[in-house]
Amino acid sequence: MADNQKETRDTQYALSATVGDKKLKAQNYYVAAAYNDGISGIEAYRVVGQVKLADFKLGGLFQNTESQKFSNMEGNSYFVNIAYNLNGVNLKAEYAKDESGLGKYFSNAGTIGADTTDVNVSSYTVGADYRLSKSTMVFGHYAYYDGDYKLSGVKVDLKDDNVVTVGLRYDF
Repeated sequence: MADNQKETRDTQYALSATVGDKKLKAQNYYVAAAYNDGISGIEAYRVVGQVKLADFKLGGLFQNTESQKFSNMEGNSYFVNIAYNLNGVNLKAEYAKDESGLGKYFSNAGTIGADTTDVNVSSYTVGADYRLSKSTMVFGHYAYYDGDYKLSGVKVDLKDDNVVTVGLRYDF
């Protein structure tokens, strides 16, 4: 077994607790905490919060994640976001940071391994959505990703990525 590899565990469980209203209709706040052990090969704890102030919604997430396979793959991730309702159009912005290397963007790059350290991935997203009816919504957003990491002690820059999404959602 490599120096940075761990023995895997068979136990899997998750616990969570919430307070408030996730849709921010009955109450203007929402707070949740969760712990995960073994599911998807990680151990993680997370705190999420959201508050509605007039037409603004402010939110945030903090998560500490540790790979159960590689001891070098661990760290914090956090997101902060804001949404504003402008005459029925929800304008949104979000900033995210992943220092664990266990997020989707970094893991999709195929760089997770025993020699990977010092992951630093950032994303910036802006977008909007609008409900045409109770069951139909149009949306679009733009996201920019950048970052770097060390492979065997050598800094490697990730290729910057731009994602544009436009869609129509219909709820049955």
